[in-house]
Amino acid sequence: MAEFIGILLGDGNIYIQESTGNYQIRIAFDAIKEIGFLKYVNKLIEKLFDTTFYTKYHRTVNVMYLCKGSKEICSGLKIILPKNRIPNWIFQDSKMLSSCIRGLIDTDGSIFRMSRKDPHLLRIGFKNTNQGLLKDFKNGLEILGYHPSKIICKESVFLSRQGEIKKYIKDIRFNNPKHIKRYRDLAP
Repeated sequence: MAEFIGILLGDGNIYIQESTGNYQIRIAFDAIKEIGFLKYVNKLIEKLFDTTFYTKYHRTVNVMYLCKGSKEICSGLKIILPKNRIPNWIFQDSKMLSSCIRGLIDTDGSIFRMSRKDPHLLRIGFKNTNQGLLKDFKNGLEILGYHPSKIICKESVFLSRQGEIKKYIKDIRFNNPKHIKRYRDLAP
């Protein structure tokens, strides 16, 4: 559940309009680069909720969505995620915290070279405009023993220590095939 919460906090949303009875959960994916991740998340959803979400393609912006109209699921998730922040109970367990961090990085994260001058040095970045979520993400990494950067430009946090990049790959890892491929292409 913690990984799904990270994914939902990263690229998902919950829409509830009680007056019309409209309950919708939606998670966005790059329609070209993230087909494998969409399939992974769909299997995760089936396992967690014993239901399937339908896929919707938005041609003009090259986005695919996993969607579900469900009052039960939406209402339950709204209770768990009242402020679009990592729930406190996730911070109490390092495995759940690692899973949630993975979900956030798999959606709103990236791995890249620090500079052209030092092509063997890698960096993992997380970018999000929700200040509370950025603070939770940074705090979560610190609880797990990492040394993330300060919040940069009010929207990004980075892991830059090379030993911690390797530790992240080993202990937390990626489940988004796009990031796995990128790491393999960049790794020295």
